[in-house]
Amino acid sequence: MLGVAREIAGIQHHRFKSPSWYREDAAVPTSRARDDHRLTVKNEVPRLARRFCAIVIKDVKVGPSPLWLQVRLSSTGVRPINNIVDLTNFFMLETAQPLHAYDYDKVKTGTLGIRLSRKGEKLRLLGGKSIKLEAGAVVITDGSKPIGLGGVMGGADTEVDGNTKNIILECANFDMNITRKTAMEYGLFTDAATRFTKNQSPRQTQTVIAKAANDILGLAGGRVSGKLIDDKHFVAKDTTVIVTRDFINSRLGLSLPANEMRKLLQNTEFKVSLSGEKLTVIAPFWRTDIKIPEDIVEEVGRLYVYEHLPLELPPRDLTPAKLDPLLAFKSQLRHILSS
Repeated sequence: MLGVAREIAGIQHHRFKSPSWYREDAAVPTSRARDDHRLTVKNEVPRLARRFCAIVIKDVKVGPSPLWLQVRLSSTGVRPINNIVDLTNFFMLETAQPLHAYDYDKVKTGTLGIRLSRKGEKLRLLGGKSIKLEAGAVVITDGSKPIGLGGVMGGADTEVDGNTKNIILECANFDMNITRKTAMEYGLFTDAATRFTKNQSPRQTQTVIAKAANDILGLAGGRVSGKLIDDKHFVAKDTTVIVTRDFINSRLGLSLPANEMRKLLQNTEFKVSLSGEKLTVIAPFWRTDIKIPEDIVEEVGRLYVYEHLPLELPPRDLTPAKLDPLLAFKSQLRHILSS
């Protein structure tokens, strides 16, 4: 929803401002008391799970969601389940970042593991369907057996239900290629898988889990146990692209001033500095698709609105070609003989 709102603002030439909570350094609720949980995270595939955030919330009250939340989910085709699960789905829709909640007491070992599946392992998914795993999928384990398909779907053995008192809230980042492969292999084209295959930024996981945890505390009560567990295997670095006005205009067939280009990009929260005809563009932390000058050309063209681009056919020489004399003779001969 944030992304759609940002795009609408951009093409309408209005400046969009993200909610105050949507920032990379968002504060995650913590407890001043000592950790009274045993949760640990063991990531054996950091290349495929670049970030895995988890937080324990105890003494929650699981029940039906308020009407406003049920209506919003239903309007997007998502079935309301309970207040905890519904909030994770709501924030996925709002930010495009999937979350998952586990029943803390059903994770008997106190460990969430991330590893590759082994051929022949079994997993009972949410909804009750059981699958037999092949080797090579990213799975979430309880330290030994799989309890979820990473980036695709959680497992039934640790689902949050009416008897749940304590939860583990997870917000992670999974490799888009392995997620797509897993979803296709098992025919599980879930909302979470769809979003992870768009190459989500690992820099927004803390942002989203912070907001979700705060809203769970407000909606389901409870208390945070300990601090956020943040298993991180990437370097947060802004992407900077330098491009000139002529470079953009020559590819779009426009003659936009550099200052107009700057405004178009700033409307969708790019940081842009201008030095003469040169634009230095810093992509927002949630954008992983901005890498080269041509990406900035695409942004400017889309925000300017493609329908406004000039319709001009490329020039070409329309001088009629001369017919080969031999071909002309053959054609004339056929005409004579056929008559």
